[in-house]
Amino acid sequence: MSTPISDSLHLLKDAENQLTLIKISYENSFKEKEVSKMLRLKVKHFLDNIRSALDYAAWQIYTDKSRQNVGERNREKHEKGIYFPILKSKSNFDDIIRNKFPGVEEHNPEIKNILESAQGFMTVDGVNWTNNLVELSNNNKHRSLTAQKKKETVHIHKLVTNDGNVTITNTTFVGENGSSAFGMNDLDITNMNLGDFPSEFSYEGNVEVEFKFKDIDQPVLAVLDDIFYGASDVLGRLSDVLTAPNTE
Repeated sequence: MSTPISDSLHLLKDAENQLTLIKISYENSFKEKEVSKMLRLKVKHFLDNIRSALDYAAWQIYTDKSRQNVGERNREKHEKGIYFPILKSKSNFDDIIRNKFPGVEEHNPEIKNILESAQGFMTVDGVNWTNNLVELSNNNKHRSLTAQKKKETVHIHKLVTNDGNVTITNTTFVGENGSSAFGMNDLDITNMNLGDFPSEFSYEGNVEVEFKFKDIDQPVLAVLDDIFYGASDVLGRLSDVLTAPNTE
């Protein structure tokens, strides 16, 4: 029988498949000045799946552990506010657990501990995968598809002319927002055209390309991986607790 937590795990699997497609499309975007709208749509769907998977798990926590503690007169209104809690402070988190999930703190502290482990205030800098998920998914829903900026880094170990004169050594150039980091003889040198480097020069080095989320100024793939593995860990632990026999 389908349950919210089993549906949650199906959504997580779908998000994993979406992430694989994102990584393939991402590689193909390196030669472009910005991420395509289609790739940004894939990112949106990934974020939506993760957010929904977490909310499904929260709904099962509520129905299994808290619903009986909410009066029938207030139940319909109360249930409209059941979401996976993502809060900026421990005090706000504790208030949400007590008010939205009554009984969990007293009778199922392991569930509260799992939810608390996902909060940004548990980290040194107050930011983690849940904060990034909220920031990016809210921007997608309420304004526009989350914008991403291209960052291109050219590392030059040695650049010499054919007559042996050293031109540049141990230098790094960075270009952002679609601009090339480095060029020679009117040629923008990128990871896609190193073979076209001007023939009068010999080049030793490498070119790195990445896209960053403008909203949080962090690399796209690293952030998405962090969100996926963070959600996988939390949902896996919640599933173990919610599906275990005789947990009451």
